[in-house]
Amino acid sequence: MRLTTFNIRLASMLALLFWSAGLEANPVDPFPNVNSHDYYGNMTAALKVVMDENVLEDVVVAVYSGDQIRGKGSPADPSNPGVIYPTVYGNNTGEKIYFKVYVESSGLTFSIDDNLEYTFNGALGSPAQPYIIYIDNAHPVSITEFDGIDNIVAQSITGRKAQFRRSFTAGVASTICLPFNFNPADGTGTFYEFVGVNDARTEVTMQDANITTDNPLQADKPYLFMPSSTGEITFNGTVTNDAGSIIAGTATEGQWTFKGSYARIDWTTDPGNIYGFAATPAKGENAPVQAGVFFRTTGGSKSYILPFRAYLEYSGGNSAPSRSGSRDTGSNLPDYMTVRLLGIDGTVTAIGSLDTRSGLMHFDDSWYTIDGRKLDGRPTLSGTYINNGHTIMIK
Repeated sequence: MRLTTFNIRLASMLALLFWSAGLEANPVDPFPNVNSHDYYGNMTAALKVVMDENVLEDVVVAVYSGDQIRGKGSPADPSNPGVIYPTVYGNNTGEKIYFKVYVESSGLTFSIDDNLEYTFNGALGSPAQPYIIYIDNAHPVSITEFDGIDNIVAQSITGRKAQFRRSFTAGVASTICLPFNFNPADGTGTFYEFVGVNDARTEVTMQDANITTDNPLQADKPYLFMPSSTGEITFNGTVTNDAGSIIAGTATEGQWTFKGSYARIDWTTDPGNIYGFAATPAKGENAPVQAGVFFRTTGGSKSYILPFRAYLEYSGGNSAPSRSGSRDTGSNLPDYMTVRLLGIDGTVTAIGSLDTRSGLMHFDDSWYTIDGRKLDGRPTLSGTYINNGHTIMIK
């Protein structure tokens, strides 16, 4: 049959229609975009995902190095079903890479670490022999901060291994709350649990939770975490809660509650009684707030908390704070509260704001007794005191 201009145009339109329909059938992509301009090299890849001996086609595979996404893709080759061809970007041969696999039919995201490395101008698999990514019960469910707990809460994951990754800076404190018990490796850092807020509402007290192999971090419990090293920390554990009942926990003392959160919370209007932890200096609506204090959120675009963190809530009413710049000791809530850290034995180890730039506590030149009582000046009696973050013996 002779092809006329009309037939050619009709065939092109049909091909475009089928191609568009194929795009719409692709699984939802939960991963961020790849910024290829940050890298001057790349490697090719041909991948296939296999679960229970079945090739999966409703998947999106993302390639990561640390917390940076380096490439992603989903099956799009009708002549080679299930094969994915992501371009993997990088700058240095030898960079460790791993996979995150989102399966649309189950809504689960799996983290697969096969101990692979990026190779400049290299190749991983081929169309004829694609690299196989195997998913089974041995691989943990990856809990991410993309959308909080929503990507796993409706699934039957009780008894499944789980994994959470997050980057930290040594000495930079942050709140954390995870849905599984965790046994940290030696040197990971120190976890503090909520003790309370003093009557003057000037200090939030946290005590070393003594997290060890015999006393693991508790599932759903909020903590203040002080990492001892810089880099990504991988938290591994086993989910014990029933599906659909994974709920972040709380710790209450008096009218103050330290609340974990598994979803992003945005306070667009002034809640009046919420304190977030400033890991970095707050800007915009909340300025000026120095890093390392619990500050009262006033609502707006800058007032939010990311998933798997915690915040303070006051249940005594929405009292308007004083804007004088000083900490109010009356009925009003203060703008911010500093942090008092206790050791395992209950002795004060530091009082002040946790300086996230230097990795140390930030102090004025005040003197405190060992039980945390502030003095008017340098003590004249012999004893043990705290000054500028140091324990000092005066004889």
